[in-house]
Amino acid sequence: TDNPSLPLAETRELLEEILASRPSGETALQYGPTLGHPELRELTGAHLQKLDNTYYLFFGHRFDGTFSENTTGGFFTQTYSNSVRTFTINDDGTNLSVSGFAENIDTNNFHRRDYNLVPQVFPDGEQGFTAFSGVFQKGINIPYFTTIDINANGTTHIPGFNQNLSQYHNAVVPLYDSVGNTMHSLFFGGMSMYRLDTVNSELITDSLVPFVNTISKVTRSAENTLSEFLLSDSMPGFLGSNSHFIPLDNITKYDNGVLKLNSITGRTLIGHIVGGVESPEANISETDPSLSIASNRIFEVYIETSPISVQEIKVREPATLLVFPN
Repeated sequence: TDNPSLPLAETRELLEEILASRPSGETALQYGPTLGHPELRELTGAHLQKLDNTYYLFFGHRFDGTFSENTTGGFFTQTYSNSVRTFTINDDGTNLSVSGFAENIDTNNFHRRDYNLVPQVFPDGEQGFTAFSGVFQKGINIPYFTTIDINANGTTHIPGFNQNLSQYHNAVVPLYDSVGNTMHSLFFGGMSMYRLDTVNSELITDSLVPFVNTISKVTRSAENTLSEFLLSDSMPGFLGSNSHFIPLDNITKYDNGVLKLNSITGRTLIGHIVGGVESPEANISETDPSLSIASNRIFEVYIETSPISVQEIKVREPATLLVFPN
C-alpha cells in the first residue's frame, strides 16, 4: 500500500529499508513499476490477480485516518474504488513499467472490500475467478450476498444466487472435480449475517454480522448453477476471519491455483489455514472489540475422498427469516 495511514510507522520504515530509498529522496514505497498510477498502490481490502498476461486489481477502498466504530466522528475517510482495474507489467530486464491501464466502474456491484476472490474452473474448462460476497452494500451497512464471475472476457454479476453463510474474507479451499465437472469452494469460519438453524431449516439473521464457526461449501454444477451447503463439521471457535489457506506445493493444481480433486486419494493433507482473527464471542463490536486477538493457531486441512460421515445441508432461501437483533 502507498497509504500514509499505514498503522505503524515502524512498518513503513522497515518496508522502505527493504526496498531502499531512491536518490531523489522519495521513499521506495512511492516508487516502483506503478509510478504514475497511485491508484494501483493505495487500496486495501482489494485483490490482485493475473489472467494470461493481464493483471487485475479488483474492488477495495482507500482508507485514510484511524479506524473507529464511530463513522461520523471524523476519525477516518474511506473511498471505494467501485472498479476493476487492468494493466500489464513490462520488464525489459532492467526496468519495470506499467502500461495498458484501463478501468471498469460499477458503483453498485463493485462497491466491495474484504471479500473472497476464489480461483475457479468454469464448466466450459476456462479458468478464472469468482468474487464472493464482501462489504458493504452501497447506501446500507450490510454485506453483499451475490457473486461476480471473472474471466478473460470480463466480469459477470450473478444476481440469482445468494451466499448466505459467509460474507467476509476468510480461508477458502478451491477444488475442481473434472469427472463430475463440478467446482467446490470451501469456506472456513469468518463473519456472516446468517446462520442456519438445522432443526427448523431456517436462516437466522443477525444484522451485526457476527463472527461464526461455520464451515460451508458453494458448488458450481456442470450447468453453471451455484448451490450453498452447510457442512456438519465446524471450526473450534469463532475463527477464520481474515485467515488464509496455503496449499502444499505437492498438491496438483491448475494454473490459477484450483486444486485438482481427482488427483487426491484417501485421506490427504492438502494445506494449512493460518492467521486471522479469534474472538471469544460472536458479537463483540458493541461491547469490547479488544476481546478479539490475532489467532496464533495453524490448522491442517485434509481431504478425505472415501465415504465419511460429514453431512451437508443445502441452504435454501426461506419465505421468512428469523431476525436477531431486531
